[in-house]
Amino acid sequence: MEDSLDLCFRTLGGLLKQREQTLQESNPVLQFEQRAENEKRKRRKLVQLEERCGYYLQAIAVLIGREQLEKAMSLCSRKGSIIRYRCRTSGRSCYNVNGQLEAYVIFDQDETGGILFCSCYSFAQRYDQTQPYCKHLVALRLSTALGNCLTVEVDDSEFAIYLNK
Repeated sequence: MEDSLDLCFRTLGGLLKQREQTLQESNPVLQFEQRAENEKRKRRKLVQLEERCGYYLQAIAVLIGREQLEKAMSLCSRKGSIIRYRCRTSGRSCYNVNGQLEAYVIFDQDETGGILFCSCYSFAQRYDQTQPYCKHLVALRLSTALGNCLTVEVDDSEFAIYLNK
């Protein structure tokens, strides 16, 4: 299940990047007819990309539950709710996810790409191979895919401070 979710999040991130690139495409030198045809092609491509994004969001909902996905989407849509603290020297990092009641710490990915830990109660109680993600981990993955995760560079000596925020 974890591999399927990772694939969905990676693919969703790629599709969203393609969508952003498509939105930015333009060529003012083209003739009017060419520009109109170019816009039609662009709109068709955007519709296809949005359909594919919807497919992957549905797949994620099937794997983790629609309610869990909706909570995670709400969490990652709030500006500044997910912050990555990255050490300048060592490259270590952790994420601070501001939930509804308190902030939670998520340790960065290991060398295999799996997220190691979330400090929330739900993760501690329900983590197993059938339910490897709490809503904070899903929000982090979505936020990363959307590119709206704020990154703050810190000194290695200050890193422990951010673990306690």
